[in-house]
Amino acid sequence: MIAVASDALGTLELVLRDPTEGIRIPLFGVYPVARQALEAGAYGIWMIAPDNPRLRRTRALRIQVQESREEMSLITEFLKDRGTDDMPLKKKKARERQKQARRESRVDKIAVVAAAAGLPTTEVKKGVSSMRTLLDEVDAHRPAPIATTRAVWQYLSGLAHPSLLRAIQASDLDQSDTQDPQVQHVRMTAKEDMVLLALDVALTVVGDLLDTAATRASNPAVRWRRDDLGLPPGWRLR
Repeated sequence: MIAVASDALGTLELVLRDPTEGIRIPLFGVYPVARQALEAGAYGIWMIAPDNPRLRRTRALRIQVQESREEMSLITEFLKDRGTDDMPLKKKKARERQKQARRESRVDKIAVVAAAAGLPTTEVKKGVSSMRTLLDEVDAHRPAPIATTRAVWQYLSGLAHPSLLRAIQASDLDQSDTQDPQVQHVRMTAKEDMVLLALDVALTVVGDLLDTAATRASNPAVRWRRDDLGLPPGWRLR
């Protein structure tokens, strides 16, 4: 989780820093990456935030169960027959599907590990709650600035996908008339405060993850120094 979040933040830095030591803000491109950092940080906090080590271990296994189910779902999609498949390819896919069906489920193996550790297998097999529920739990642990973590995540999600209304909300609009009185031109530019909101929450969540990890590992070196970020004015840091 830390590696994914850190890489996403590093990507944002590459995108946002101008070679002339200024800052450049794409219209929409930063939002999916900010969402990736937020989600990775939230997953990590959800896993290691509880004071009860038994709950932390249970959640770690729940994440593995969720990943296993998503992997099987992905494999199933790749092995689906398509209208363009010829007969040899269909037979090959059928054989692969049979192999998958005969394999011992990784979820069952994880449940065995849980039972051996004295953890509740029923809870482990649940996998991970929906992202909305997970974010609500993270927000209860460490409230995000301005709005709930879930609210900011939903905002970022709308910009990670093509959404006309969200695109307008995230942009400054410069309208100009044309020769046709029924038509106006609109120039859209990135709204800086919206970008800063997204990055503010992403940084806060990832910073909280590193702080929590440092506490769990009894290793202060894991903490993130906030004083070396070199952020532009207007950024709020906890």
